[in-house]
Order: sequence, then structure tokens, then C-alpha cells
Amino acid sequence: MTPAERVQSALEAAGSRRSGRDWQCPAHQDRKASLSVAEGRGGKAVLRCHAGCETQDVLAALGLDWPDLFPEGRNGKAELVATYDYTDEQDRLLYQAVRYFPKAFKRRRPDGRGGWIWTLGDTRLVLYRLPRALAAVAAGQPVYVVEGEKDVHAIERAGATATTVIGGVSGRWLPEFSRLLAKTRVLVVADDDPPGRKRAAATARAIVAAGGQVEVVKPAAGKDAADHLAAGRALADLRPADDDSAESAESAESTPTWEPPAPLGPATEAAAFPVQALPAWLADYAQAEATATQTPPDLAAMMVLSVLAAAAGGLAEVAVRRGWREPLNLFAAVGLSPGSRKSAVVRDVTGPLLELERELVDAKASAILEAGTARKVAERAADQAQAIAGKAAADQTAAGKAAADQAQAALADAIAAARRAPASRSRPCPGCWSMTPPPRPWPACWPSRVAASPCCRRRVMCST
Repeated sequence: MTPAERVQSALEAAGSRRSGRDWQCPAHQDRKASLSVAEGRGGKAVLRCHAGCETQDVLAALGLDWPDLFPEGRNGKAELVATYDYTDEQDRLLYQAVRYFPKAFKRRRPDGRGGWIWTLGDTRLVLYRLPRALAAVAAGQPVYVVEGEKDVHAIERAGATATTVIGGVSGRWLPEFSRLLAKTRVLVVADDDPPGRKRAAATARAIVAAGGQVEVVKPAAGKDAADHLAAGRALADLRPADDDSAESAESAESTPTWEPPAPLGPATEAAAFPVQALPAWLADYAQAEATATQTPPDLAAMMVLSVLAAAAGGLAEVAVRRGWREPLNLFAAVGLSPGSRKSAVVRDVTGPLLELERELVDAKASAILEAGTARKVAERAADQAQAIAGKAAADQTAAGKAAADQAQAALADAIAAARRAPASRSRPCPGCWSMTPPPRPWPACWPSRVAASPCCRRRVMCST
């Protein structure tokens, strides 16, 4: 039996009627034949519901799975068989989970040019079917949390709302997911295996910690929610997790948790960052960056101040007291949850500084090469002068002594030239990026005067 014949036999068993080459789709109330079944490349069966049903939904309604669409004993490269869209609140695509046969998963995000980037990078992570989950929460309806996208679609066909995260049992569950679902009743459906039960318990604990009402259940038939429903069971037939699995809602609620950390001071919440205290141009930039990246303005403001400190650090030093000087450095630490677009802000703010650094390196490349060559030439000259001086020193005649003096002078000049050569390879002056280093040492305390190098106005400020 070919894969196409296998699908057609399942359609007949399910009571679907045929009209020409098309069949009634079992995944929706199909009044006309809208499902086409054909044999594709390599003998695989190709299904397409013209009403928009997903292939996974059709297979589930027939009691089939992806391997049933391919010839037995098939050899060859993996083939893409399903994509699952992860969207934001307005149903705009953020990224996809991509399923291959044989079973394998990848993830990708749009590149903005009609193609794909096969990593998520700093893309915001969201719940699967987020708009539907939000609608269920707003309506006070229960939400099922399952391990994979296939289970979500199976529960939706049963008339309920379900969600999951990309990566299934190993996917990242973020605190904001728990805070959202804590607003309604949640049923966590555990896959009936040790990793699935462990994951369900961890998810339940997170939602309970956010103040939610959670029940952990498991399938009455098969391994997961899709198997349970494909076996003809209803959602009401899902069973509470067994006591010996240690994954029930009761165990999740009774699991001891850390007490909230004691605050370091009387304030328990950080004050709002005073963005408007910055210069107008800087405040405007921080607000614009925060709006563009959908991040807190604190992040953009702190990163901008850090970059400005890096640029100004070479222009001034603070003399705390005699013999103690400090550069104008600013050390900043920012912390946000994973997937909060920190990297996007860091990239935007530090980009000009890194670009300038590359330009300066390119501009000085020839000078660095010239300096290296000059040093090698000077070192060779010093070696030759030293050899000549050694031979002349062995000649004790008046002429020999005169030659020895000349050789010693040449040697001294060559050594001095070799020592001077590396100076031209010094780093750019932090004040103006000139290759000329500023004079040293600086006065220990200079409260009202300005010390300027030949290439920049580098200031030394005294704290007294």
C-alpha cells in the first residue's frame, strides 16, 4: 500500500466522501470535498485542505501521523513537514518552529527580506497561540499548557484553548508566562514519561508561585494530549497526575519555595530612572531607543552613559589627592529577563563607538607597519655596529682606537634609534585619537590650570 492509498483508506474509514480527486476533510465540518490527496516526489503522500486546515490536524482526525505519509524504509534527507507560527499580541509573526521528517525540529525568524534566519537571537519569546491565550484569560476560560504544538492543535480541535513554548520539554518558561496564566485556571497536561512529568511539575510550580490556580493532569490513553484525544477520549477524561509521580498539583503547591529575599534597605522597589535629568538630546535618544526596541528607558540611558564615559574617559582624570588619580570611567550593570532585547539596545548604542574604532585601526595600519619596519632596520643596524665595534676594540693602534670610538658612537645611535622606533606604535591618544602620546607626568594637584598635550586638551581635575 502506498502512502496515498493509506490516507485514502483512512478517509474512507472515517466516513469522508470522495468527489473526483478530492475528499471531505475530516478536520472540519466539510460540506464539499475540499481535501486533495496526491502522490508527491519520492512516493510520499501530499495533503492539502483548501479550507485552510493544517496537515497535522487532518492526520490527527484520521488517527495517522507524519511517518504514514512516507514510504516504508525510506532513505534520504529530512523533509520539512510542518511550521508553527509564534506571533505577538497583534498576531504578527515573530518566529517559527519547523518540523522535519524524520522527527526533528529547528527554529527560524524572518529576515525582513522574504527569507529566514535560522536562529532566534534576541527575538522576544512568547507563548504559542498567544492571541488565543490572551482572549481566554480575558474571558476567564481555562487554558491547557502542553508540551508541544501538536498537542495544542489537538486540544483546539476539541474546543478548548491551549498553549506551549518553543522547544517543548526543554523550552524556556519565562516569568511573564506565569504572570499571564495566573489570571485564569490552568491545566498542565504532563506527557506520560519522566521528562514530561518533571517539566509539568516545574511549570505548575512557576504558575502557583505567581498566584495562579493549577491542576496537573495526564492522558488516560497514549503518551500525550494528542494521543489521548486521538483515542476517542474527551478533555474531561484527562486524569489527575498519580501520587507516585510526584507531579500532581498538590505536590506542586506544597513544594517548599525560597522566601523572598530581605531588602537591603527600606526601599523595596527601585526608583524610576530619571531620564529627563539627562541633557535633552540624550534623553530624547534614550526614549526613542526604548520605544523602537520596546525596552525600558533605563536600559538605553545606562548604556548611553557608559558609552559616553568610554569616549570621555581619556579626556580627564580626577586627582583624589596627591599621588592618587582616577580616570572618568563609569561601570554599569543592567539585568533583564532572557528575550528582553538587551542585545538589540547594546548593539544600537555601542555601534558608533565600535565603527570608529575600526576606522582608526584601518587609518593607522600603514603607520604601524612603517614603525615595525623601522624598528627591524634599526635593530639590524645596531647588530652590525656592535660587530664592527667588537673588531675595532681588538686593534690597539691609534687608528684602531679611533675606529673603535666611531663604532661605539654608531652603536649608541643605532640602539637609540631602535628604542625610539616602538614609540611610533603607541596607542592613539584617548583625547583626540592622535598617535602622539600626551606628556607625563601630570601634576598631582592642579585645581585651576589646564595641562594640554601637543595633540589634545587633556584635563586633570583636583577633588580639592
